[in-house]
Amino acid sequence: MRKLTCVVLAAALVLCASPPAYAAFGAGARTDISFIYAPAQPSYFVSASVEKLNGNQNRLAITITELYPDGMENVITETFLIPNNAAGTYEVGGYSVYVDTKGNIQIRACYIVE
Repeated sequence: MRKLTCVVLAAALVLCASPPAYAAFGAGARTDISFIYAPAQPSYFVSASVEKLNGNQNRLAITITELYPDGMENVITETFLIPNNAAGTYEVGGYSVYVDTKGNIQIRACYIVE
């Protein structure tokens, strides 16, 4: 019984290790497959906050949270010194973010500019 098992395993090894018969014919035996990789675009949320400083300047903090389809999350935060009641576009991690402030610590508008 042991000899028979060894012979069967040896035959299976020879069959698996030999090249397939269709590879020798060349034309029509091979199929080329190509894939186009398109990275998933994240959904994003943007928020801003203003901290009052002494004098006529405030500290603006802008946070962008990117949410990817696979569950990964990327948080990008930048801070800027701005004048009181400022409105402008700021670069944060490759995004252009428009922020309009009111008073010393209020945000009128905050969104990503395309």
